[in-house]
Amino acid sequence: MELTFWDRIVRAFQYDLAIWHNVFLTIIYIIAGACVFFAIRYIRTLIRKKERFSITAFFTILIGPLVFPVVLFLILSLSLGGSSSVTPGQKFVTFKTSNGDEAVALTTGNFLANETGKYGTYGSTRYYAVALSQESGKKVWQTKLSGGEAELLGKTGDKLWYFTGNGLQVIALKTGKTLAKTSDFKGIQNQLPKNYENYLVKDQLVYFKGLDGQFYRINPKNLTGKVTKEGIRAADFPETPVSGEKFETAQIIATPDNDQLFALLSDKELQAIQAGGDIEMDQENERSYLYQTKLVKQNKVAVSDNEKVMSEAFISGEFILDSSRKRPTNDAFHTLTDFTSQVSDTENSAYSNEYNRFVRITGGLGVATSSKYLPLATSEGNWLILHYETIERNSSLKLSAFNPRTKQVSWTTLLYTSSISSTLKQGDKLTLLSNDDLLEMNLKNGNLKGYSFQNDRFFSKKPE
Repeated sequence: MELTFWDRIVRAFQYDLAIWHNVFLTIIYIIAGACVFFAIRYIRTLIRKKERFSITAFFTILIGPLVFPVVLFLILSLSLGGSSSVTPGQKFVTFKTSNGDEAVALTTGNFLANETGKYGTYGSTRYYAVALSQESGKKVWQTKLSGGEAELLGKTGDKLWYFTGNGLQVIALKTGKTLAKTSDFKGIQNQLPKNYENYLVKDQLVYFKGLDGQFYRINPKNLTGKVTKEGIRAADFPETPVSGEKFETAQIIATPDNDQLFALLSDKELQAIQAGGDIEMDQENERSYLYQTKLVKQNKVAVSDNEKVMSEAFISGEFILDSSRKRPTNDAFHTLTDFTSQVSDTENSAYSNEYNRFVRITGGLGVATSSKYLPLATSEGNWLILHYETIERNSSLKLSAFNPRTKQVSWTTLLYTSSISSTLKQGDKLTLLSNDDLLEMNLKNGNLKGYSFQNDRFFSKKPE
């Protein structure tokens, strides 16, 4: 999704958030307008006096005064523009615009470079609340956030709540209009903390830990707050400064009929299991293959080569789990991952060693996580496998749709990002937020649409 050199030149002649750039560009447009005026005046004078037209004189009048300022402007714009950057926040919410279109609201940190050289790049970062159309990638609205480093807290009704480094800023969901800032919360503004993790949006109410050590609740309707002891606990507040909704993943999952397991194993892991050893916990970027197995044969841990489902390899492949769908307590997956229930002779002298090895291997495959949640499934019954394009560091992620009944991959799509900070699944639409892009995946066919924050560009891609 990188801009070409020509794209960067075209972008330079558009207004942006940098004041120097906009002032310089306005001066160039004024000079260009003056050049056009004098060029037209020159032609009219020639016509009136019936003098011979000189191409050299015409272009000297039209272009000559623009050469130096345009060249200087492009040098500054391309160098400083290349050093500038736009970074999205780690959280987002979706909503419908006044026209009924799907949109995403989040924060962006726009670093504007003012100087770059051998000693580094210098500039300033401004934070904005931004709403983007998921259909076109165009901005629905953009509002500057006051204060320091900002992040979205959440949504209540028709209001968005942002932490701005020194308190709160409330923004109208549909219009982007600022409804309130820290100073507007009369009576509690002196209690508003300056740490993101001390705020929480829960059950259409806003809570925060006051500077006096008490819990406060804000009513979003009238923007008033008071001390509260109900509806909130210390454990409800986030443990980290910013945390989006990320994928839960595991290498092992139950088949639809719950009589066997699907396991993603690398060649090294398979060989270790076959040789009676344990899988290595620190392996990264291994080519893994899909196996259908019970992991237990004749009272021993075992996986054979003929249980490989397909020849396709997945680099660091893992199944995506649905943290909103917990496994029922009577789910057969628990039996399939319990060694004792699958062996006939628990008194055998080798039982203890095999049991311990089974526990270590299943633990390495992420059973503790996959025993809690069901796999993330599409309306067509496909499961999603997250894997990498190559073994290189910062390689782009891929998403594949695997049908557990036909044992076929329906589609594979490159995501053009090496990390995902937040996700949201709505039906067969999966929204992904990375450090560079906002992505929307159609889970039926694998089609991808996205918006690049850095390049301010909307793009679309089809599966491989």
